[in-house]
Amino acid sequence: MNAMVEFFLLALLAAVIGLVFATIFRKAGYSPWWGALMFVPVVNLIWLIYFATSDWPILRELVFRRMDLGDASAEDNRTLIRAAYALEQQKRWEEAVRVYTAIAEHPELASAEYAANCAQRLKERIALHQGDA
Repeated sequence: MNAMVEFFLLALLAAVIGLVFATIFRKAGYSPWWGALMFVPVVNLIWLIYFATSDWPILRELVFRRMDLGDASAEDNRTLIRAAYALEQQKRWEEAVRVYTAIAEHPELASAEYAANCAQRLKERIALHQGDA
C-alpha cells in the first residue's frame, strides 16, 4: 500500500480509539481529555488501574442523590465518607457537614458515630472561622 494511505488509516484508527476512550471517561464523570493518556505507554496502565479502583464522579453523584432521597445504604457508606473527607480537604466545610450529618442519621451504618464526630468538629471549625472574620 501507499505510505500515505497507511498513514491515513493509522491516523483514523487512532482517532476512533481516542473517541472510544474519551466517551468512556466522559460517561464515568471524568474529562474526556483523560482518554488521551491511553496513548502514553506505562501511564495508560497506571491510569487504568486508578480508573478501575477509584470512586468515579458519576457514582459519587449517584450516592449523593440516594442520600438526598433518604435511600443511602451501607454499601454507599465508604463512598459517602470519602466524599465528605474530600469536601473537608477542599475547605467546603458546610457541604462536608451536610454529608457527615446525613451519614450520622443512619445508625445502622458502620461509620455513623465517626460521621457525627466529624460533623461536630467541622461545625466548631466553621464557628471559629466566622468569629475570626
